[in-house]
Amino acid sequence: MEALSSNYTHAAQNFIGGDLKFHAKVCRKLTTSGCSHGQPESALTVLKGNQNVDTVVILMGHNDERGARFRQKVNAVMNEISDTHHVFWMTMREVNHSYHEANKMIKEEAALHKNTHVIDWAEISRNQSSWVARDGTHLTATGAKNMALVIAKELQNLDRHELSSVH
Repeated sequence: MEALSSNYTHAAQNFIGGDLKFHAKVCRKLTTSGCSHGQPESALTVLKGNQNVDTVVILMGHNDERGARFRQKVNAVMNEISDTHHVFWMTMREVNHSYHEANKMIKEEAALHKNTHVIDWAEISRNQSSWVARDGTHLTATGAKNMALVIAKELQNLDRHELSSVH
């Protein structure tokens, strides 16, 4: 999601709307400090420092090992934000089998948390090669715009659902 954080922040905010706080960093990992690009703090650390947040959108896992420990890391993050009203966890584009397995774990763990909804970015972006760079993962400007639109739509659907349940 760093593409929404740096060059495309203002465009993403226009599409998504609302009071946004981006905490995207290159090479961020779920529970440990990130890789070589400045070693950003983990998602878990960022989330611990942001209590009383109503809605969280997560796209993580590209820089984490995606084996057996991946589920534990996803679970640690989900447990940290279990009191958050709404969590949207986006799946990763499946550029190899390890991403498919990781997405499966994300969906399984999300099903155990009533506040967590999965946005299936892997499926939404599957046939959209113009949305990503040659590596199949990093967003282009078009991909960042479309990711922001997908997030905005999910948040609007949530708002409509909450308004209808009030009546």
